[in-house]
Amino acid sequence: MAAQVGSINLWQLADCPLILREQASITRRLFEEQCRALELNIRPAIEAGSRESVEEMVRADLGIGIVLSGELLNDPQLKSFPIAECTKPVIDYLLFLQKRKNFNLVKAIMNLVE
Repeated sequence: MAAQVGSINLWQLADCPLILREQASITRRLFEEQCRALELNIRPAIEAGSRESVEEMVRADLGIGIVLSGELLNDPQLKSFPIAECTKPVIDYLLFLQKRKNFNLVKAIMNLVE
């Protein structure tokens, strides 16, 4: 698969110093699943505990970070490119305490989704 204009292919990252989230993160899991599907052996140079940590390490010029598209910040220091093969949607969830279900805000949100 050729990268579309403005994107990059996973194989192009094979020799790059990658900064990945911790193994339990959805970002890391999705990235590694796609690498396995393409039989690419890409390993992180650095493992970060948060998206913010990834961004700070990229700002410090320690490597190239992998983040979810929904987590991108509008930061003039950072440039982002979509990865052509990474197209799985990520679902975000609203989470609240069951005992708060009668709060007006929670009720209003639940009315929107029902």
